[in-house]
Amino acid sequence: MSTAPTDLRLDDTFIRYLEAQYRPSTVYVYRRAIERFVGFMRGRPLSMESVMRFIDSLGPGERPVYAYAIRTYLNYSGHESLARQIPVPRGSYTQMSMQAWLPWPLVKYMADHTSSPKLAAMMAVAYDLALRRNELRMLNRVPMANQPYINLSNGKAVVYRMKTRQYPWQQLWVSKWTLAHLHRYMRMRTDDGEALFVNPAGERLSSSAIDAFVRSRLRSEFGVDGISVKTFRHSKLTWMAVEGHSLIEIAKWAGHTTPNPTLTYIHAAERFRTDPLSSIEFLKGTPIYKIAVELLEDHASHA
Repeated sequence: MSTAPTDLRLDDTFIRYLEAQYRPSTVYVYRRAIERFVGFMRGRPLSMESVMRFIDSLGPGERPVYAYAIRTYLNYSGHESLARQIPVPRGSYTQMSMQAWLPWPLVKYMADHTSSPKLAAMMAVAYDLALRRNELRMLNRVPMANQPYINLSNGKAVVYRMKTRQYPWQQLWVSKWTLAHLHRYMRMRTDDGEALFVNPAGERLSSSAIDAFVRSRLRSEFGVDGISVKTFRHSKLTWMAVEGHSLIEIAKWAGHTTPNPTLTYIHAAERFRTDPLSSIEFLKGTPIYKIAVELLEDHASHA
């Protein structure tokens, strides 16, 4: 399968996307690589054969980073299937790829249909507040001085963002949907621990234990691999972009010091609007894929 070569261009949006991920020296190298690649492809169909012809024309020392740059560019441009076929030699720059995320209808379905109240509560809180796993770990279920918590009586959360100085503390409201899952989870607890998420002994879970629990339960209940707390953070921020929130609003909700890292979510939202199924492509072959397609089709019909 080939695409008209006029589809390939190097625009400012892609440059900003690179700048949000890499230091300036790396952005310069990637930009130079893509400029050469786009120039080479002019007048040629976009195919694996033509891509490899370009890579083979390079010197051995250039091939690794150019291969990664081209894969990044093709992923960004919507040519994921072709990007995955490009072999990348060892010793090159770390690949930059789009983060996996789940559309809101699918997040809601999974939380509402899991047999584990703890998993449902973790998913809902991590999604609603766009939390990193350590931020989720540090939450308490009662107001405590100088510690992050969720007040279950009024649905207000005080969250500490560890990676920013501009917005160290944020007060956010959790949804009624999340509160319902939290109250269900609390009713099953028999301990008196102050932490929001604990082990059977009432001790605070570590961030790695939270991720391990989420991964294992989603694998056993829905047949899905590769989903962690981080996935729900990305899902919330991307869905905010889908709903039309501004770059600044999403950056503040995420706790970003600058809006630059938020560009990845804006780009993913734009792709979702034109091709909703692209967001669940990594679920192909899993039991939940058919349900995910139906949920997105239903969402599109009511949008």
